[in-house]
Amino acid sequence: MHNYYTKEIVAEENRASIWDAYNGVEPAWSHQDWNLFHLEKRTMGQSYWKKWQGIHDIDRYMWRKYQVRTHVHYFLKYVPNSFTRLHQDNKETVAKTVITFVDQSEDLLGGDTLIFDKHYNQPPPLGSVSKGKDSNRVDVIPTTIKVPNFTSLVYDWNVPHGVTRVFEGHRIVLVSWYVPS
Repeated sequence: MHNYYTKEIVAEENRASIWDAYNGVEPAWSHQDWNLFHLEKRTMGQSYWKKWQGIHDIDRYMWRKYQVRTHVHYFLKYVPNSFTRLHQDNKETVAKTVITFVDQSEDLLGGDTLIFDKHYNQPPPLGSVSKGKDSNRVDVIPTTIKVPNFTSLVYDWNVPHGVTRVFEGHRIVLVSWYVPS
């Protein structure tokens, strides 16, 4: 069991609407936006994102599974030198996060999603040594997540995550935050 999972949430017939939403929002360049560095951000107002069926797919899924309501949707385009510092989301702002992978260039080098997964206590092999406390073993496994386009990554606010520096190419994601209803 992990502290995240991936799932195809956006229906195939609604994927073009994600592109329509992306192309319909003015980009803003961010040298630093909290934990985001050197990337393009496209933030949609609530009246805007309600128009797109692909975004509705994500919202409906999150409501059915967790009874959480939408806080915000925004796109990020990572380009060379972009990255996201390792962090946890603000529990006052977000309960659940969904990252929907929209596009990545064939020449993408870097830009890996990094998530710190749980370390599960397994019975130690006979004769092995264990030092340290079990309480220090939570969310300690650095894991890179590679998923196909239009697959979503879902995790709680307290899961440490980030994006490694992009050296070449680009990647575009839709970030969706949810709060308790």
